[in-house]
Amino acid sequence: MNDQRFTNAMLIIIVTTAQVLSGCSAVTVTPNSQQRITTEPSYMQSQPSFLLGMIGDNHVNVAQICQHNNVLQMQSIRTLTDGLAALLSLGVYTPHTSKVWCETR
Repeated sequence: MNDQRFTNAMLIIIVTTAQVLSGCSAVTVTPNSQQRITTEPSYMQSQPSFLLGMIGDNHVNVAQICQHNNVLQMQSIRTLTDGLAALLSLGVYTPHTSKVWCETR
């Protein structure tokens, strides 16, 4: 009976870990509380991080990306692909994707 409890406990731990690591999430920052932009971003790149995001330099220099144009929106998102990479590496490699929208003149 103890083997069955151990198996059930391990299954719960594995399923919970899989859900946490593969979940999609997004943080969107817009100036002046404007509406969220849904068009294609001016910049999009997957940023590497490790150990559940605790290690890694994930700064995005929006001034350098947009240069002399205004920044309309910045977003940090964990895509399905990012979540699967984290899941398959058991949280060792946990990338996220950064997106930036610049004003076009």
